[in-house]
Amino acid sequence: MRINKLTPFLFFIVACSSDDAPQPDLSVYVDRFVAEARARGITLDVSNLTMAYVSETDPPNYCGYGTVRPEHVQIKYSDDCWNSRTDIDKELLTFHELGHAVLGRVHSNTQLSNGDHQSIMYMNPFGLYNESTLDKKAYYLDELFDMTTPEPQWAHVDRPNRVEILKDSVAAVNAWKFGTTGLIDHAGVVSHEAFVSAGHSLSIQANAAGSGISFWRYDLSPGNVTIGSALTLTVKVMTKDVTGPGLDFELQGFDAQDTNVFYVYSKKITGTQDFKEYTIDLHYFPRDVSVVSIFLLMDGRSTGTAYIDDISLVNKY
Repeated sequence: MRINKLTPFLFFIVACSSDDAPQPDLSVYVDRFVAEARARGITLDVSNLTMAYVSETDPPNYCGYGTVRPEHVQIKYSDDCWNSRTDIDKELLTFHELGHAVLGRVHSNTQLSNGDHQSIMYMNPFGLYNESTLDKKAYYLDELFDMTTPEPQWAHVDRPNRVEILKDSVAAVNAWKFGTTGLIDHAGVVSHEAFVSAGHSLSIQANAAGSGISFWRYDLSPGNVTIGSALTLTVKVMTKDVTGPGLDFELQGFDAQDTNVFYVYSKKITGTQDFKEYTIDLHYFPRDVSVVSIFLLMDGRSTGTAYIDDISLVNKY
């Protein structure tokens, strides 16, 4: 890392893309990078930095590529890498490449205790923080400029306090809603044929392969769930002759405008098995969540029957 008392903000942006569309000024992100460093007592010299939009990076197949000698950053000007990305994802990509070019950092695959990536210098930095998890941003930027930054509280696995938000043994009459999308021959039944606890389970009967999905959905208010705490969803699943992609379950959050602000999902479940317990974890509960939704989904290309019972949601903090 080169640290000077004087910081020239002059650097050069070279337009190398074949795309004729107007290209946003990369200096916006460089200015942010320098300002974030200054906020942490670090003054950076970027006078030798050059940046370029390219139609393909050299070497190829990267969204960005940063080098120290020369101090140069390439940004791939494509839909996947740039045009369709949010401003925060563009910031993450640019900061990652500036981490290479200006700070001399290399890639890091280290994980935090909760399984999240430890650093913006992970190979794919997209999504490390977003508009709803800006509290994460402070840690990731601290770590970017100081690799000795301690693990944040929200990454700790050992959270002694637990509150049960939902414990559902599936009654004959319940608040779950069944729905389908696409061309599909699936039925949702509150079944008494197979269950764990209270005489019923939620079943999805996939009679023929088609397109779309079928799903059970349960919506609840987050109540007193605090930002940065964790959620654990536990379900018990029995399957009978499930073929194709199969069944999975998901935990999603939506803001007041019904925009999705978090999304975690399980592995696919297929075949034939007795009731087995599965869990998924949301490690960081974001801000602005108005509704938490639990989805139990069968891929439309699947056939067979799944039974779901003993569904619980626990808040850990």
